[in-house]
Amino acid sequence: MSTLTSPLFSGADATTREKLENCANGVPNEMVSHFTIGAHGAHIRLLQLALQAVVHQEPAIGAAPFKVNGTYDVAFAAAVAKYKSARGLLNYAGAIDDIIGRKTMARLDKDVMNIGLPTDGVPSHPPLCQQASGCPVARSFTLQLFAELSNGYMVEPAHFIVVIRDETHGIFTRYLALVRGVDRAEPVSGLPLGAPSPFTTHDPCKVANFFAFSMGYVSVQNPLQHPGLALQMTLDYENESGVHTTAPFHVESGQIVLPGHGGTHGEGDLRVLTWCRGLPGGHYGP
Repeated sequence: MSTLTSPLFSGADATTREKLENCANGVPNEMVSHFTIGAHGAHIRLLQLALQAVVHQEPAIGAAPFKVNGTYDVAFAAAVAKYKSARGLLNYAGAIDDIIGRKTMARLDKDVMNIGLPTDGVPSHPPLCQQASGCPVARSFTLQLFAELSNGYMVEPAHFIVVIRDETHGIFTRYLALVRGVDRAEPVSGLPLGAPSPFTTHDPCKVANFFAFSMGYVSVQNPLQHPGLALQMTLDYENESGVHTTAPFHVESGQIVLPGHGGTHGEGDLRVLTWCRGLPGGHYGP
């Protein structure tokens, strides 16, 4: 018989539900069934979503923001400790720790049982996707460049796959970036092209509401190496108050030559490739 009753936990897939149930019941024993720093997977992501929803309902818990990324990292552990302190969940030594075990699992299941959708749109029961209208708003994002393809030189267009991720809620949108005004572009292989590059928006924005960009190069001088070029980008986005532009940020592009060689700025459109139930939106996941 299932110990967990909240839709968030009991409605998970069989493998994920088993891990959560084992934690709630101390199976095979509490030494191996609890969750702590270093754990990762879909079950940790559900726990993060649950705690995020509870903290949203009760700001007095005092937990600092953490990423819903499926990894039991230091930030999430600190939030767990704050939650346990607020609920008086002590370990066998009579102290507060940052581990999720039987008592914490049971209380979190109870707390999240009747939580619906918080006002910022973060779901207590995580869907696979959200349409753009239902995506949560955030200010902290990353951008990652994937495949690039060009069909010539001078003003010929280049195409990129760009992934923008809302780092607060763990939801991402894939875009097709159509570049105009470049003076050089070459086919590139290898996925991805570079590491995720962080950026912020001054105004709250949904991950599916970016629509245009501008990029160019900034010279990087190093006396021990040849002069290099760093890719700089700004993004246009729209929210309830209108259209806005991010501050310039540097993009990690890997060991490749991107359009705009020599300082030419490229501008282009971002077209959403991620769809949810027939409309543009975002997907939850790594």
